[in-house]
Amino acid sequence: MRRWLTLGVILLTYLGLYIALFIPVPFLPASRVGDAIGVTAVGVVFAAYPAATALATPLPPRAIALVGLRGTVAIGLMLGALSMAAFGLLPSILGVASPSPLIAGLVVCRLVGGAGASLAESAALTAVSTTGWEADLGKALAAVEV
Repeated sequence: MRRWLTLGVILLTYLGLYIALFIPVPFLPASRVGDAIGVTAVGVVFAAYPAATALATPLPPRAIALVGLRGTVAIGLMLGALSMAAFGLLPSILGVASPSPLIAGLVVCRLVGGAGASLAESAALTAVSTTGWEADLGKALAAVEV
């Protein structure tokens, strides 16, 4: 039962991370913010998330050693949630009159979200591989990746 609960929580974790990754994609380029910062900056903003996910790969093992699997997943999800909230609020706070600070802020939000995703995903996959799924690890990982 515990391993099914773990898998369910991990699937919900991935759902939250993918929502955070993809929700702004269709809206930012067509919004007044997208018009203000330009198409190149929109591309940079969206490229920051996967770049941070890749660059943050050394962090999860250290975080797991310090705060454990649950703590690392929680920190990663918290970073993702806070970065998405900041991403949504930043244009209202800074305005679109001067695009440079807005671009920098949006990129930082996406970088923080990508680093949080790296933490949460790595800890979630570690949890799957260490909670009784050893015999069916391929099935568990396939469920997570679908």
